[in-house]
Amino acid sequence: MGQNDSYSVVVFHHHASQPRHFSIRKRTVKFLVFVVLVLVGGQWLFFSQFLDQYKQLRELDRLQVELEVSQKEAFAANSAIDKLRLQLADMKTLTTKVREMLGLQQNFDGVVSGQGGEENLSKFTGLGFSYDLQYGGLDTIRPDMRQELAWLRSDAKVEYRDLLALVETVENRRARWEATPAIWPVKGWVTSDFGPRLSPFTGRPSKHQGIDIRAKTGTPVIAPAAGTVVRRTNDSGFGKTITVNHGHGVSTRYGHLHTMDVSIGQSILRGDVIGTVGNTGLSTGPHLHYEVHVNKIRVDPMKFIIE
Repeated sequence: MGQNDSYSVVVFHHHASQPRHFSIRKRTVKFLVFVVLVLVGGQWLFFSQFLDQYKQLRELDRLQVELEVSQKEAFAANSAIDKLRLQLADMKTLTTKVREMLGLQQNFDGVVSGQGGEENLSKFTGLGFSYDLQYGGLDTIRPDMRQELAWLRSDAKVEYRDLLALVETVENRRARWEATPAIWPVKGWVTSDFGPRLSPFTGRPSKHQGIDIRAKTGTPVIAPAAGTVVRRTNDSGFGKTITVNHGHGVSTRYGHLHTMDVSIGQSILRGDVIGTVGNTGLSTGPHLHYEVHVNKIRVDPMKFIIE
């Protein structure tokens, strides 16, 4: 495997220990990025289809109203009911497929659409009805047609709630992806991993609550996910520090900065520059101290980084 076919990563555990070399094939990195793009693009595609079906439901609701106010046209009412039945069947098929793609249970939203009775439904099969109608008001429609319309209206309401629940599910997953710190905040070498280590200042065992990424002073630090800046500090430990809240219980912290280029309350997107690498606070050299908090608990940032 040639050097041009892979990325090399050098990890320094301690200034007195030998560095560890790792190689990651470029093909593997590209494949992971491709998979992520496919998943995100697929969810956007599903979301667009859901919106189209949502518009169709609104159109179906309008058709139902027209049926109720124009019952004098018996044959027109029958055609509209058939169209409603076919569209609802298509929608049920689509929602079932989407549930399977998203790995959701059939009744994930708690909606129960079952109905029953002792009526003879043979007259409702096919595309036509048996008519013996007089032109007039709603009372002139046969009871079996009114029952069919009531059933379809009930099914439309259930499918409408079902579709809204699916749209909400996709939106939540998209929002969670946007809040996931999935990219490197700065390009460089990881000089200290998350977890137990020997303190570079005391030489004693300690727990590192983030990762240290070595880079030149002034190197841009970017947001690994969308969020809101909630804190800017300058203390003796981490020096100039920025904290970003990404929602869904996820936040990130950036220490030892040279400059802080965002203000408290500012909304940022993934990839926006929030500051630059520095050597402020208690530091042995220019680097970024990077932390990820989930529900106020510090976790290993490497678990989230995919690019």
